[in-house]
Amino acid sequence: MRQIRDFLSSRSWIIPLLLGLAFVALTARGIDWGIRGGWNPDEIIQKVIKALHGEYLFDEDDFTYPSLPKYAMFAVGRVVLGLGYGDPEVTWWARLISAALGAGIVALTYVLARRIGLSNVFASLAALFVFTSSLLAQNAHFAHNDIYITFFTLLAVWASLRYAQTAQRGWFYLACFTVGLAASSKYNGISLLLLPLVLTIASNDGAAGAVLAVTGAGAIVGAAAVSAWGGPKRKVRGMMMTIAVAGVVCCSALKDSLSVFRSTCQNRKAAVSTSSGWSGPVTHRGVQRRRATWARARPYQSGSSP
Repeated sequence: MRQIRDFLSSRSWIIPLLLGLAFVALTARGIDWGIRGGWNPDEIIQKVIKALHGEYLFDEDDFTYPSLPKYAMFAVGRVVLGLGYGDPEVTWWARLISAALGAGIVALTYVLARRIGLSNVFASLAALFVFTSSLLAQNAHFAHNDIYITFFTLLAVWASLRYAQTAQRGWFYLACFTVGLAASSKYNGISLLLLPLVLTIASNDGAAGAVLAVTGAGAIVGAAAVSAWGGPKRKVRGMMMTIAVAGVVCCSALKDSLSVFRSTCQNRKAAVSTSSGWSGPVTHRGVQRRRATWARARPYQSGSSP
């Protein structure tokens, strides 16, 4: 028993891999339920199949869901039909992708638990609880968008946690990208747009109060204006226009945000590299000079000749 525990501790990636494969294997047993009869009218894949045969156009008159899952299933359908198979096989493969995303959710649960400091046992228990969730099993059996937003949300949280722990900008970009994927899977994923804001104010403590104050004032003014106006007649288009304006505003502030991220990452790396020889805060202008000075002084401290 101890040998097995030591083996799993040294190769912790085996646990989420086995849980993910087991989830796919169990889900695939009932993945063909109601395919030929179309028993689940809520599945997006039914509209995708119509689009594959030229009977339906995306984003023309139906904005019930965003487009990412539909286009993903559409691409899979083109490949399946191109290989000579029919509509039932398109639905089966689209559902198999949902099962794979469910396996990714189980694996990400384990990875997140380990990342926040839990042991292999508790991380495995957390993943096992998600594994046995009836709601996850139900969503993984159908080609719908709920499983997509859940997967991308967990991926965004994992990337954000990695950025908070390493201060590497690549993780921040990945977090922002996966937030966009989540918002493109279901409209309530738009709430995840607050995640880059949280990362921004977390990397610059002085701006936290100002950002929160402006956000609160904007919420009050916006609520009062919409209450007095009543909103546009076409609600969905009005919401999409609001999102577009918010995107323009965010892009206009991207330059300043990147400068904050760059200086923060460089200061953290410089503080780590100079922690044994320098005291006091490390400023952005003095990072390169202090690194060069420390590099020249390091051979003398190690006892080597100049």
